[in-house]
Amino acid sequence: TSTPVKTCFYFLHFVVVLAHTFLFYNKFAEETSTFLNEEIFLKNIGIICEYNPFHNGHAKQLAALDGVKICLMSGNYVQRGEPALLDKWTRAEAALRCGADLVLELPVTYALRSAEGFAAGGVEIFTRLGCVDALCFGSEDA
Repeated sequence: TSTPVKTCFYFLHFVVVLAHTFLFYNKFAEETSTFLNEEIFLKNIGIICEYNPFHNGHAKQLAALDGVKICLMSGNYVQRGEPALLDKWTRAEAALRCGADLVLELPVTYALRSAEGFAAGGVEIFTRLGCVDALCFGSEDA
């Protein structure tokens, strides 16, 4: 049977445990917010690409980036309506094997545009998704 003293003891024990739990989680939350402000976590990096075809320059770009690499790649048709040399599945696999963490398909309505429309469409999609902290791109030189 339970006596008033035992009940009081259990209640006080419960209050002490509750107080310690509260203090622990409060301290944990404070340390976590400090930890998050130190920006230790990896950045999500968006890459708007065609990979038509995937080559060593693309592999070098992916290898140089430190973070989660999210590629937004054109499908079976690339800028200005040209058919891609390789299908989108093969190009996506090449990107994943060389360091990309996720490959998404750029809708054909953006992929078929000029370079400016292609890039603007990619930026718009990344902005609406809210999943990238930075953008990375490559350019060709003549």
